[in-house]
Parts: sequence; structure tokens; C-alpha cells
Amino acid sequence: MHSLTSDRLYFSPVTSTSFRPGPTDWNDGVTPTNVVNCVREMLGDAFPTAAPRRPTAGFHIGALQVYDILSQLLPFTQRSLFFWRAVGRPFASMVEIAEYPAEVQCRFLVFVYSRVLGFLGAPSDAQSRSMMTADGSSVELSWVIPNRRGSQPNPGEANRQIRFAIEPMDPRTGYLLKGLDVLGYYASEEGGVGIVSTEFGGLDWSHAIEKYLSPHGGSSTLKADGDRFFIGFDFAADGIVTLKPYWLPISPRRCLSLDTPQQSIPRGPLYTGDTDFIALRPLIRELNPALSAPFELMLQYFQTLDEAAGPSLQILSVDCVDQRSNRLKIYFRIMNRMSLSTVKHTFTLGGRLSSPVLSSSLLRLEMLWHLLFRTVDLSTASLGPQPGGRPHPSHPNTGLLFYFELLPGSDTIFPKVYLPVSHYCESDLQVARAIETFYSHPEANVQGPTNGEHGKGWVSREVSKVFPHRPLDSKAGLHTYITFGVKPKGYELTSYFSPELWNLGVRL
Repeated sequence: MHSLTSDRLYFSPVTSTSFRPGPTDWNDGVTPTNVVNCVREMLGDAFPTAAPRRPTAGFHIGALQVYDILSQLLPFTQRSLFFWRAVGRPFASMVEIAEYPAEVQCRFLVFVYSRVLGFLGAPSDAQSRSMMTADGSSVELSWVIPNRRGSQPNPGEANRQIRFAIEPMDPRTGYLLKGLDVLGYYASEEGGVGIVSTEFGGLDWSHAIEKYLSPHGGSSTLKADGDRFFIGFDFAADGIVTLKPYWLPISPRRCLSLDTPQQSIPRGPLYTGDTDFIALRPLIRELNPALSAPFELMLQYFQTLDEAAGPSLQILSVDCVDQRSNRLKIYFRIMNRMSLSTVKHTFTLGGRLSSPVLSSSLLRLEMLWHLLFRTVDLSTASLGPQPGGRPHPSHPNTGLLFYFELLPGSDTIFPKVYLPVSHYCESDLQVARAIETFYSHPEANVQGPTNGEHGKGWVSREVSKVFPHRPLDSKAGLHTYITFGVKPKGYELTSYFSPELWNLGVRL
């Protein structure tokens, strides 16, 4: 791991020990001087930057000012330029649409350039296909547009939350990287470059989960046919990045040849696809005994479901905060139950949960369901071709994916469902129009940012700005999932996107 992060071909060295912001004045707007100062404040005074020049083909001054200036100033290899254009540009468009301050946009883009692109593997379909997305992209971007119920953000105020996640891999070998190694890097001064926030004790739950899933230890890199690990980044409008780790404990026995002695492979306590959630009890006690009440409530519900429905474990995830405010998310898949009634049954735990917030949220979920799946009955539909051609063979693509969010000391559960729009919707344009209709309802009353795309067609125009490489009506696949979750104060809708790394042709 250290040999990778210290390799200058993939990660930018910090040439100064100071990470404090300098006296740069951004009131004058985005200028090459301000952008250079931002780079040097984060990566050191001696970091090499080029003099601003006329834009090269593919860079459009005025469209994404911070991104375009950085594209001229920063040194690139062929590999890093591929990912800068394929991932950095959509991300730059997203933070600009969100109206993050220019200084924050610059810091986030420098972070992506210097600390994220190096983990995205090789710029090759064959070497770097990930199971994170159906098309094999190792990056999934997302945004959350809040339900404001009539109050709109002021001009210049952030209008949404931007996030993305990656499946970190070594570009030199194609090996996937161990979760704690990646988390430790980002939690360090070198890896966090002054903008990643990890609370004291914030990695304790991550250590406990990795120890639970791999009781026999293991090497610092994970084989491509073993466990998988994703890491998410929440980019706040105040310039702070927080981390969200995800573990997919895939059994190595599923991937080994018949000649491999099975007894030589130590069995872990729980794998993706397992249905015995009782095996999680020791982990619950280790993380925080105050999680026991919602966990036992979850078990009671699961025990009422028939074997054909599952549910089966998919992912475990936590935050990187103090355990008193941390949360455990248990992802599971319910098989052969692709219907709205299944979602409602799961959200209420078969009638075990009820509240005014849950009741009103289910009404909004029903509207969203019918908007997205107006031309297909998921209860009888068969899974069609994967978007964009050859799928990743390990990407799950059947059943409905949920998670239950468990909070210490809470006697309730907060559910979320992942709606597989890339598989069942006609096109990305249809998804965008459905989302716009959902937001236009008086309950949400979101008509697009005042300073940006506004009025009819605003969602599709925003998505087209972020991903201009193909028309939205050509197929589905840019939208991977639309998720709907219940939170303590109401519902939350999130749009997830794939940059379609391996289905592009010429990049902007």
C-alpha cells in the first residue's frame, strides 16, 4: 500500500508540511492565481504547476472554470488524464451545479486529482472492471437534492449534497485493496491533505468489522476473487470530506477452482448471499450493545419471511465518527419479490414500524414507484440486457436491494430501498423526467436552482451537463439506482450515476 501511495505516477507528493489555507481572496472570482494558490496550499509550495495557457481541445474555458484551469496547470500522465476527464469532469460539473463555493470546488478537485484517481486502476476495461456498477465502472457518483417543502436555497447557497464512491484497486497489479489500509491512508495527514475529517475513535467500528469478517487475518491486498471493499466520500459545501466504508464479504470458495482443497480455506462468519443474520450478534455486541434493540427487531421480521424471499446479506457499512453517533447499515437483498407491496412490507417490517413520518414517506414512495416503472410490472418482469453491453459478472442484478440503518440507543429502524432504474427504465431521459415530476409535487416543491437550470426539463438538462458524452434518450445506464430512504425527519431521495468508463469512445 505504501509503495503505491508513494509512487509519483499515481499519487501527488506533498512537498510542504503545512496544510493550512493561505490568505487567498476568492472574492475576485476564479483566477489562475487563486487556483495555483489552492494547489500549493494543499500539495506544497514546490508542487509543479504549468503556466496558464490557451485551452487545448476538449477543455472549455467558461463552462467549468475551476476544472478548466486545473486541467491546464496540473501535470498528467496518459492514465491520470483519462480518469481526470472521465471522472473529474463529471464531478466538477456536479459541484458547480450544486453551487459550492469556488474555493471549495477547487479543493475538492485537487483532492480527487491527487488522492483518488490513483486508486481507480488501469485505464483498461480488461484490467479494471469493478462490480460496483453493472457496466463495470469503479466509480459511482450521487447527489441528494433536499426536500425543502417550499423554501428554496438563496442564490449562491449549496442546493444539494454531492457524494461518490470507488472500489479502490492497485493500478500496477489490478489487486483490490484492503479496507483498513485505504481508510488509514485517508485518515492520515498525507492522505487527507487537510480536508478529510475523521473523528477521534472514528475508525473503531471499521476495525471491528474487518476483524469480524476476516478473523484469520490476511495480506494487505485482497485478491480480485475475494472480499470487496468500497469507500465513499461525502463532499460538504463547507469544504470537508467525510468517509463511508462498505464491506462486501464475498466467499473465496465461490471463485476457486474445483482443484483447490476446500479445507485449506478458513471459513469466515458471514458472506454475501448468506441468510443467517443471527451470525451478526457478536459484531453487534462488539460495536455497541445499544444496537441490540433495533437489530433484534430486524431479526424478528426476517424470521417471518419465507426462504424463497431471502433475505440475503449484501454489504455492511458504518460512518467514521465517534461510536455514540455512528450508525450501522445492513444491506440485504429480497429475492423474487419485485413489487411495491414488498417495499412497503419491508419498510414497515411487516407492520412492526409505524409513525407519521413513515406513513407520509410511503405515500411519496408510491408516487415515485409509479413514475419510474410506469411501463413495466416488476413483479413479473424478467431482467433484460445489462446497460452498455458486457456486464461485470459479479454485479448483483436480481431482487430488490435494501438497507436497514441501526442507531445506538434507538428502538426503531430506518429503511432505504435501491430502485434498479438502469435495468427496468426505458432510458435515462425517462428517469430524469420522472425525478423532475416527483420534485415538482407540492410536498417537495423543487423546481431547480435559481442560478442554474430552472423550470421544465431542469433535471434532464443537469444530467446532460454532467454526462455530455451521449444523449439521455439513447438508453438507460447513467442512472444506476434511485434510492428512497426514511430518515428521522422525513424521506431522502438520492440519484446514483455511473460515468460509463468503459462504454464511452472519445472523452470530453
